[in-house]
Amino acid sequence: MGRSTTVRAFCGASFGALTLLAAGATRAEGAPETTQPDVVTVTETTTVTETTTVFAKTFGEKATVNLGAERLAGLVWVINVTDSPTTWRGSAALLGQSYVTATPLSVVPQAQPRFAFDWFFIERVSFGGTFTAAYSRPGGDGISAEEANNTTLVGFGVAPRFGYALRIIDWISLWGAVGVQFNYARSGIDGAPETQWMALAVSIEPMFVFELGPQFGITATPNVDIPLLSKQKAGTPSYEDRDKLLTTGLSLGLTTWF
Repeated sequence: MGRSTTVRAFCGASFGALTLLAAGATRAEGAPETTQPDVVTVTETTTVTETTTVFAKTFGEKATVNLGAERLAGLVWVINVTDSPTTWRGSAALLGQSYVTATPLSVVPQAQPRFAFDWFFIERVSFGGTFTAAYSRPGGDGISAEEANNTTLVGFGVAPRFGYALRIIDWISLWGAVGVQFNYARSGIDGAPETQWMALAVSIEPMFVFELGPQFGITATPNVDIPLLSKQKAGTPSYEDRDKLLTTGLSLGLTTWF
C-alpha cells in the first residue's frame, strides 16, 4: 500500500507539472506581442545669416585712393621775378578764367583747374600728382581783336607730389603736399613765329579738407609755386631764361576717396 501511494503521488506530480507547462505555453501563444517603439530622429536645421557692415573709409586711411578737382576757383597772384623791377598781377578766377582784372590767366598753366590722383600707400602718407591742360584764344594785354582771333594757345602741366594728412577734428583734416611741377605752353599767331615756354617749380600746398559727407569733401588750399627755372623761345633756335613766374593764391576744389 505504501508503494502504490508513492506511485500515485509521483504520477500526480508529473501530471501537475505537465499541466502547468501546457498552461504556460497556452498563455505564451495567446499573449500580445511586445514591440519596441520606432525611434524618430528629428534633425533641426538652423540657417545662419551673416551680416556684413560696410564702414565708410576715413580720409587718409591706408590703401585709399583720392580723386580731386583742384584750383576750380579762388584768388591768384602771378609774380614775374625775372623782370626788373619785379612785376605782378592778381585776379579772382573761376574755372581758369580771369575776373576783376583783365589778366589772361589762360597763359599761366599754374592757374588752371587740374585733375588730382593720390594714393595713401600707408596711413596718412600719400603719393600722387596732378595734371592740367589749357587751350584758348587769349585776349587783353595789348592783343588786338584780330590777333586774338588768329592766336592759339595750348599748355599742360604735371606735378608729382607727396602728402601727409593730419586730422584736426572729426570733419576737418590738414593735408600738406609738396611736389615738383613742370609746365609747358606754346602760342602762335598766324604768320608769326611760334612762342614756346617751359618751367619747373616747387609746389607747396597745405590743403584743408572739409568732409561734407561719407567720402566726399571740399578743399581750401593756400598754395605757392616757387620757380626753379623758366625757358622761353620766340622765333629763335634756342631757349632763353625768361618769365620765371612765382604763383600764389587761395583756391577751392572738390575731393572724394574710396
